Amino acid sequence: MGVTGKSFEGSSYVSPGARGKFKAPNVSQGVSIDEFTLVIIGKATNGVYCNDSNLTDDERYMVFANFDDAKKVLGGGELLEAVYLADSPSGEDDFAGGPQLFKILNVCPNTKAFFDFPSLETGETHKISYPIPGPNGKKVRIKKNASAKTIEIGNADGSQTSPKLERKILDVTYTGDGQFAKITIDATKINITLSGTVPTDGTTNIDVLFADYPSVGEAVDFINSKLGYVANLIDAPEFLCANLDHIKAVDNISVKTTAATLYANLYEEEIFLKNSGLAEITVGATRKALAGTTNTTSTFRALLLRYGQAGDLLWEKFLDAGT
Repeated sequence: MGVTGKSFEGSSYVSPGARGKFKAPNVSQGVSIDEFTLVIIGKATNGVYCNDSNLTDDERYMVFANFDDAKKVLGGGELLEAVYLADSPSGEDDFAGGPQLFKILNVCPNTKAFFDFPSLETGETHKISYPIPGPNGKKVRIKKNASAKTIEIGNADGSQTSPKLERKILDVTYTGDGQFAKITIDATKINITLSGTVPTDGTTNIDVLFADYPSVGEAVDFINSKLGYVANLIDAPEFLCANLDHIKAVDNISVKTTAATLYANLYEEEIFLKNSGLAEITVGATRKALAGTTNTTSTFRALLLRYGQAGDLLWEKFLDAGT
């Protein structure tokens, strides 16, 4: 929806957005005009950078319904002050109320607070970031109890603890006469490799390619169609195979005789962190759950997100923001 400009018809009040008589300019018939949205361009120490080329157009600005909503994100600064002034421009009956919606463009290239959180895959990490760039993210703390498979995350306003973040998706068994049957999972497939004594019953290795069988329901049907293999669906058939936790060859997971259960624990952790509103996760090379945050006394400790900073204001970015 387009946002119309305003022509100022009074000079009695000079505080921007505080008071004044405004009139929308004449426009062609048929043009949809939004008289209830105010666009504000300025600087904020917390908030997305409107000229970040890595973001889509819709991600480059922030939308708030009122001052309280804006304060939760921006924290302070001139953009928040502008929202405050415009939200309630006057207490007099003969003046219209403030805008119903604010679209905020921040010209400071703030950076997100983050922590490279250890994965259960030795030597690898997942990056956990605060969703809003700026120093506010450095107030977030997070800890993982590996034995209970729970995550606690919080800031100065409080904390929340997850239920057990474990999700069983399916199990697989090899019933043929091959000596060994080991399973691996990576970003593209589930593989079961037979080794040792050569099978005499016609059973062979199998690859379940996610490109051909994207859902676990399809994967289970494919596995069950192969001689010497049995798969049982535990979760929803539409769950995507790409979200399964990875299994590497060095993990030495056997499906010979005894079923191996395939999990999506990292997926559950991703959902919890996202829904908390305090974190987002960029998954590393191997999809394995977060490792526990322990110290030398084996007590679980919190890790603080780091590095979130306010960007330096570049005045020419005001012009860039308007284009």
